[in-house]
Amino acid sequence: HLRDTYGVTYKEYEAMLKIQKGVCWICHGGTSKNHFAVDHDHKTGEPRGLLCATCNKTLGKFRDDADRFRRAARYLDNPPFRKVLGERDWSKYSDENNSRKPARRRNSR
Repeated sequence: HLRDTYGVTYKEYEAMLKIQKGVCWICHGGTSKNHFAVDHDHKTGEPRGLLCATCNKTLGKFRDDADRFRRAARYLDNPPFRKVLGERDWSKYSDENNSRKPARRRNSR
């Protein structure tokens, strides 16, 4: 499968996994079965590295557009809402402090 799909042998896959120290290149996380996707350039077919499913899908959703990722990083580092709202303590609205789960409906019987 690796050779036919990506032009990579199992030995080369294992060598890359060793270089990556057994973790995803982007998030440094592992996978439940230690199975990583061979990420590749969809235009050229060139393999780039081994990624977990989440990181591989994220690249796909961003259409492998490096400029889009750079904009996203700037967005995360400096959210535009700060220009309107200023610096505040937002901790009470964080996911850790606010589950944001909808209230359970009571059975009307």
